[in-house]
Amino acid sequence: EQVPEEFVCPISQSLMADPVIVASGYSFERQCIQRWFQLGNRHCFKSGMILEHGTLTPNLQLHSMILGWCDKHKVARPQPPTAELAWQLVEASAVTSSGEFNKSSEFRGSNLQSSSYNHPNSGEWPASPLQSRYVHSASAHVLRGQMENSDARRDGIPLPLATTPSSYGISEAGEYEAAEGIEGELLYKLHHQHAVEQEEGAAEIRMLTRNTDPSVDYRATLCTPAVLEALVSLMQSRYSGVQSNAVAAIMNLSLSNENKMKIARAGAIPVLIEVLKTQCDAAQEHATGALFSLALSDENKMAIGVLGAIPPLIHVLRVGSQGARCDAAMALYQLSFAQINRGKLIKAGAVGILLRLLQEEGSDLVSRALLILSNLAVIPDGRSAICEGNGISVLVSLIACQSSLAGPPDQVREHAAAALVQLSNHNLRFKAQALQAGALEPLKMLAEQGTQRAQDKATLLLNILRTESRIGGAGDTALYAPALYGRKAADRPDSAGF
Repeated sequence: EQVPEEFVCPISQSLMADPVIVASGYSFERQCIQRWFQLGNRHCFKSGMILEHGTLTPNLQLHSMILGWCDKHKVARPQPPTAELAWQLVEASAVTSSGEFNKSSEFRGSNLQSSSYNHPNSGEWPASPLQSRYVHSASAHVLRGQMENSDARRDGIPLPLATTPSSYGISEAGEYEAAEGIEGELLYKLHHQHAVEQEEGAAEIRMLTRNTDPSVDYRATLCTPAVLEALVSLMQSRYSGVQSNAVAAIMNLSLSNENKMKIARAGAIPVLIEVLKTQCDAAQEHATGALFSLALSDENKMAIGVLGAIPPLIHVLRVGSQGARCDAAMALYQLSFAQINRGKLIKAGAVGILLRLLQEEGSDLVSRALLILSNLAVIPDGRSAICEGNGISVLVSLIACQSSLAGPPDQVREHAAAALVQLSNHNLRFKAQALQAGALEPLKMLAEQGTQRAQDKATLLLNILRTESRIGGAGDTALYAPALYGRKAADRPDSAGF
């Protein structure tokens, strides 16, 4: 049976392995249309329409239809072309009838000749992990679609220093301009075919972006589309030194608030999540720190959660190095401010792991775990999971404990009391479980000897436990007045407020 026309890339004239949609609405093989844009073209290859932007959005439905058609007709599933083949296909498809290469920004439909080359459907071009990853959530597909997957192996630099990620749009000034100065020197190393040069370039960026020199802000200077594209590519390197330095450079760049969205748009988040799953401790620790830094931006919180960061972060929290565990805890805390992420944390089993951390003698993660639990207790599913895990008893024991707690004991007891306050809201089981855990005496002591915030929370909890049970809990009384927490009413209503 003849292959449906919509399954065939207009450039390669072959079944598409990774179809993406451009601004004109037409679909192309990702590698081919990327090369088309990198040649300076600003119009659609198929229609000739001038494109408003260069964003590539994965066509998930078409990809599924192609795979279904191949399975039904017992045809080998298509594999993406190599970078070199993609260049050949684009050049062959852009040759005019006179044999001259057409680099014009205007479409010349009568002159463009499409290549009739059909590559064999074999295992000759295996798909990389990032090329075969697809997004199934509407809330994250735009961010994932902006990710430009550069080849981890480069055989030199086609059009040296003259490319930029399509997610940053297409230059209005015509051909892409080569980077100059220190950026150009670093890009030369990052794109070098030898791993030693790549590692040296990434290490230089890592060193410069530590911001030890207040007179030069290299975090702003080096956070360019070309540098980010190169670093994201090197984060996928099989060489641990290259990967670790590239991830560390991204982490340093992310410390600047102005860079957080730039890094997300460059497609770094999915790659950082993959690095969390590697066996390289240094790269894993830097990736955890980078995700923590990126999660500080409210615009990134939902995207990081939807792209799948929560399960690997929980894994790092359990078994990672000490530094990685601390950063993983803070990353999860920041992510827990987004409503959609709270449910993901609960489904991923975070509550049980956090409660076990609270019972570890001398753990310096206690305060961080308490902050996450306080945010999870805001929603009914979170309160249920904590109560079912004997969380009220664990929190009461922390308030009663007087020694060997990580961090200032007063801070730990204050955070534990805050978590109990959240658990008491609209919770019919709270009073009985708290009384059974012996909460009255520890709370009385905290109300007399704790910090001002801890005293306010302890007083509130004592009032709840001493009154008749109410369906609404503390949330129905004036005891929850914002003044008791030392914060304004305009503060975030759905968080623990720390």
